[in-house]
Amino acid sequence: MNGLEYFSVLNLRNKVWDFLDGKDISDWLRRIGVKCWWNNDVLEIQGKVRTAIYRDLDPVSCYTALAFGIFGAFWIFILKDDYEKLNKEWKEKVKKEKRKGKREAIIKKVREEVSLL
Repeated sequence: MNGLEYFSVLNLRNKVWDFLDGKDISDWLRRIGVKCWWNNDVLEIQGKVRTAIYRDLDPVSCYTALAFGIFGAFWIFILKDDYEKLNKEWKEKVKKEKRKGKREAIIKKVREEVSLL
């Protein structure tokens, strides 16, 4: 593993977002020495811990599974800061979607009330 690939492992959250956005990260996993293969829509990983990810997972679960596969049980000691950043990004995204949903519900209600007039 060269220096850039090592750095990319320490920024695992970027790979998680890439994966969830539809990009294939299996070549990257192989380059860093992790065996993986596709089983239909599931990317199975045989690293320190055997695990699997798929695109319907939430980002935190996907991150945890990847981290276990790459680093094993001690991943949190290596990736704590990156994991916390991903968790914060995910919470912000969820809050934004909730606000968007509330805003759309208010607009719909106002339109319904106006149409009754």
